[in-house]
Amino acid sequence: MCLLNSANGVLMLSLYTYPSFSKDPITILYYSIVLTVITIILTIVIGIIQLLFLILKTAEPTGKFWDGVAIASEHWDVIGMFNAISVNGSRFFFRLQEKMTD
Repeated sequence: MCLLNSANGVLMLSLYTYPSFSKDPITILYYSIVLTVITIILTIVIGIIQLLFLILKTAEPTGKFWDGVAIASEHWDVIGMFNAISVNGSRFFFRLQEKMTD
């Protein structure tokens, strides 16, 4: 979560300090909304996995679903990589949109 919030902060800082971004308020608004939505979705996913893992450790249910929860909670590196890819993907999408509007 700390990495996600730090990446979000760095991208927001670059948004407001990058010269071509700061000239267009609609672009700033659009990119801020995209980054915020990505952050919210990833935070909800991480929270749900943590909650399900807590239920798994407390109630000790069995089944394929709970085996998947155990695997997901053991592989935070993959989830972190997904976070990094999605945040950088938003930058790529924004650059692509910027080229299309110029």
